[in-house]
Amino acid sequence: MVAAAVSLLLTMLAALSFALYEARVSELEDWREQLSNTTLLLAQQASNEMAAADLLLDGMVERIRSHHIEDPAALRRIMSSENAFQDLLARKKALPQIDVATVTDDEGNVVSFTRHFPAPRSTWQTATTSASTAKRPVAARS
Repeated sequence: MVAAAVSLLLTMLAALSFALYEARVSELEDWREQLSNTTLLLAQQASNEMAAADLLLDGMVERIRSHHIEDPAALRRIMSSENAFQDLLARKKALPQIDVATVTDDEGNVVSFTRHFPAPRSTWQTATTSASTAKRPVAARS
């Protein structure tokens, strides 16, 4: 009789252990799926944010191209005006995720930016570690 009781107790303990293990595995799988879904959602959101920033940048490039600017002096003359600042500010305000938009010439000199008017007389290169990025001309963007 004792052997039967011990056998029954061990069987119940084994069944309970198996049920707990399966519940744990199932819960872990649910969490993995939720985490995967959240990761995909965040990746899509980041992609949308970058697309919005790219739209702002493309609009700025098209505005600059529409003026047929050929040299840094013409860029500074046209894009440092208050009208250009207001246009840039309106474009940036349409995208609240964009903190600041800056127009620089081919040497990294700030021509216009959305924090205040007139733009500060500074070089973008001094605020970055890569001067080669600042020297990419607007005409090279496609």
